Amino acid sequence: SDVSDKTISKLSREWLDDEVHPDNGKNSLKTWKDYRRTIHYYIEACGDHPIEQYSYEHEKQFKRWLRDDKGLGNAQRTYQVQFGIFLNWVNLRHPVGRKLHITRNRAISHVIETLTRDEIEDYKEFIFGLGDPIAERVWMLAYYAMMRSDEINAITWSNINLKRAEISISPIKLTGWKPKQLLPRKIPIGKKLLAFLKREFEKSRKDTFYLQKDGGGQYYSDANNLSQRFMRLKDQAGIGDVDMLQILRRSGITILVESGEALQDVHRWAGHKRIETTMKYYLNMDVMKNRKGMDKL
Repeated sequence: SDVSDKTISKLSREWLDDEVHPDNGKNSLKTWKDYRRTIHYYIEACGDHPIEQYSYEHEKQFKRWLRDDKGLGNAQRTYQVQFGIFLNWVNLRHPVGRKLHITRNRAISHVIETLTRDEIEDYKEFIFGLGDPIAERVWMLAYYAMMRSDEINAITWSNINLKRAEISISPIKLTGWKPKQLLPRKIPIGKKLLAFLKREFEKSRKDTFYLQKDGGGQYYSDANNLSQRFMRLKDQAGIGDVDMLQILRRSGITILVESGEALQDVHRWAGHKRIETTMKYYLNMDVMKNRKGMDKL
């Protein structure tokens, strides 16, 4: 469509009304308000210019404004992600002849990068908005079960005990796959993940693998193909140069400990051989809060 007269405000109103508004059944009122605030911030920082004029200079100006005028630290990444999702919608609905994007800043932290709960919800809405059931299944286990990509690719439905609400990570005789460091473990399933898995199991009663092709067999030939698929998805979402699956796993681990779960339990669920690995690479001990529960995820 002709975008010569389409400004940020005009296109964002269409986007907020058609795609984001809670009346459409996809998002909450809070999410809609958050996205609306992001657009307001961008216009305040860069002006209400035609979308076809958007450039790297606008990206830099928006980031500077969030950092300097608003005084935001890691929280500025949330607005960058949300504006990136808007740009992705523009690329699909009102293309300008080149891909529009914004790169998310890396976290200001001494630990491995993780996501805030708001960022997690943004990414989840993006993934579930694709209508891709395989991507949805991968996302749920990477975050809610803190599983590695090779584990998600390998497990069968027999590894998932819905009655006991736990996932067993153990060698799979059918394919010869073995867990990292030959370290079997059991991961408890929280309420959100359990509800999702029950719905998916009803669709897959005859399937062997959690990720299975229509004709049978594993959906991905190896975990690298799965990871590459999510690397392409993070580009669509306007996310920076990150490993989305790895960061989902890291974020799940971090948020559980911050929520009050025992470090000894989380390190075991994550499949780390040494508790020092969890403490050194996954946690910021300064921000831990005294809240508890697997269902905090």
